[in-house]
Formats: sequence, C-alpha cells, structure tokens
Amino acid sequence: MYYFLPISPEQLSLSFGCLLVGCVLGLGVFWLLTKLPNKNWVRWSACALALFFLATPWISSWMGRISYSRFGLTVYGLVPIPTLDITVNQRGALWFRPKTHLILREEIASLLEPDTEVVVIGIGWNRIARVEADALPVGSKVELKVLSTPEAFLLFNSLKSQGRRVVLIAHSTC
Repeated sequence: MYYFLPISPEQLSLSFGCLLVGCVLGLGVFWLLTKLPNKNWVRWSACALALFFLATPWISSWMGRISYSRFGLTVYGLVPIPTLDITVNQRGALWFRPKTHLILREEIASLLEPDTEVVVIGIGWNRIARVEADALPVGSKVELKVLSTPEAFLLFNSLKSQGRRVVLIAHSTC
C-alpha cells in the first residue's frame, strides 16, 4: 500500500540533512574509491554498500508509517526498532519515549499541534501500559484512541492514509 503525505517542514529539513550528509559521505566514498585497488568489482561493491546505507534513512523518513510489527519489534518505514517505545508526531518524525508503563499528559501535550485531530496510543501487546486519567489538555478537541499496540498501529496507518492529522505513542512490549 503506497500513499503520499503532504510535505512538512520536518521532512524537508530531514531530507536536506540527509542530502548534506550524503554529499559529505559521497566525497568520502569517492576518496576511498580512488585509494582502492583498480578492480571493478571492488568499486561496484563499495558504491552499492554506500548507496544502501544512505538510502535507508531517507526512504524511512519519507514513508511515514508502521510497515511491520510484532512483540518487541516495530519497523517504521524501513527502520527496525527493537524493544523501544516510540512516538511519531503528525509530521512523521519518529522519536523514542522512556520505557515506562505510564503515559503522562505532558508527553501527549508535547506532541500536539493546533491542528492535530487524533492521538493514537498503543498500550502494549498485553495492554499493560496506562494513560494518565486527564491525558488531554482541558478544552482540547482532539480524539484520544487508547488501543492495544497492534490495533493502534493499524489505526495509525489507516488514519495517515486518509490524510488525517494523527500522532502516535506506542509501547512495543508488555
């Protein structure tokens, strides 16, 4: 399933950063290739390896969805994330959250933007994590969906494909 999301400032800065790092690493690879033995298979192998390592972060930030999950392993785009709990803001920026079983109001508030529509929270595969009682700021018109982690990932992907402004907090285990 492929879909296109609106371009956000965070994705642009991330793409520009990857481009800049890619240029610097490209110069490094060029320098390295001039020092390698003059054999085509060595140079092609080095180029393919460099391309693989540079393409993975850029593609992952562009995809902006959970592509695979199971207990203790989440794959965001193409980035595998073992046992870490994650947050994804509505622009698609991935970050890691503390490994606690309590999701606080401050954590949710830090992800909210004025136009956020839905907050999806995955409370673990066995539903052990808890959300603070007054999790949303007073007067907020944001929907709060608290589900098991697999259900939260499905809902997050579905809402993103519909173009909704959604954020995700997910507990990867428990």
